[in-house]
Amino acid sequence: FSAGVLTGNAKIRGTAAFTSAEVVKSVYIAGLLATDLVFATPLAPASTTAPVAGDLLNAIAKTDSLIVLRAAGTTSGLGFNYLIVR
Repeated sequence: FSAGVLTGNAKIRGTAAFTSAEVVKSVYIAGLLATDLVFATPLAPASTTAPVAGDLLNAIAKTDSLIVLRAAGTTSGLGFNYLIVR
């Protein structure tokens, strides 16, 4: 943490996206533990719009994989940021 900015390598933070109408996204992260805390937040479809209310995410840590789930029928190709805390 430096000057109000969280720093770290790709193992602790990143960005990914669902493909079209996909409702489960798996992100391979070597060394991730099932006991790690993971957070995922949706990215707005454009810089001038807010995320759709239905774009709620559920993030689950598994060994070497982050699993992010969302409801069907929400924003196509939704992107998200993730953060891992050990």
